[in-house]
Amino acid sequence: MKPSCELSGEQIASRLVGLMRSSNDSSPFMERYADCLEKAAELDDLSFVRMGREAEAFEEGFRHFVAGFPGAPAVTVPEGELFDMGVFLARVNRELRKALLKGWAAAIRAKAHQ
Repeated sequence: MKPSCELSGEQIASRLVGLMRSSNDSSPFMERYADCLEKAAELDDLSFVRMGREAEAFEEGFRHFVAGFPGAPAVTVPEGELFDMGVFLARVNRELRKALLKGWAAAIRAKAHQ
């Protein structure tokens, strides 16, 4: 008889917490978020629409994955909202969009270092 390899919700949560930094340094998650925004600032209009579609597909897969863990609620983006955001960003003047995203990244970095 093989031992079960399934982890309980508490064990999964414990392992995830173990992966997080416990120092007073900047938040690595917020830093990566800021990095993504800075990269997005350089994208063209069509790339935003494509990313919106890809993000929608990811959210759908994530919802399906989480459904396999009853009792573990997941906060997801409402259906269609990510694609709509991609289209919205594609419609904004490129230079304005670049300034907004870089400003947003700077604000997140400042918060990450508090």
